[in-house]
Amino acid sequence: MTEELKEVYFNIDKNRTDAITIADLEKYRQENNLSEDFIHQWQKLFDPDSTGVITLQKFLDILCLNRMEDQNKDEPIGTIEGQQELLQIAEDMEPDKQKAIFELVQQVEDVHGANDRDIVRSLKTKLDDKYGRLWHIFIVKGQFHAFYSYEGGNSFCFKKGPRIYIIYKTPKE
Repeated sequence: MTEELKEVYFNIDKNRTDAITIADLEKYRQENNLSEDFIHQWQKLFDPDSTGVITLQKFLDILCLNRMEDQNKDEPIGTIEGQQELLQIAEDMEPDKQKAIFELVQQVEDVHGANDRDIVRSLKTKLDDKYGRLWHIFIVKGQFHAFYSYEGGNSFCFKKGPRIYIIYKTPKE
């Protein structure tokens, strides 16, 4: 059942960005000759805060599909030694360094909770201290596009919970 409902989601999110916008809903509505109420109903159900974006995570959470999937699995995929699920998006970094950075993320999230500003500030300080200066940390929620330069072997982008972390180091020159 989960796969069928994901298929419904991705019929609207054709680019598989894990984010449906109002424009995506409108395009789908027009292509399928649906009533104008279609968009309102989807917003009411999946975007009650009127952010204008329906993430795949929110879609699955509302339909309780994540809990159903969790009950059907012995061990979550993409975890580091039983820690919260990590969805790797892009990386140019040694696995040991990725693990160390993920552990630092765990530590700062435990200390700062939901305060994204303090999380990025603390994480940058820890990375600068541990691996040298010029680290950049972004937390994104929802759809994003990025294009940046970095020092080879020092880029890691992943999703953990509701946050997408973009972490990279620029050369000193």
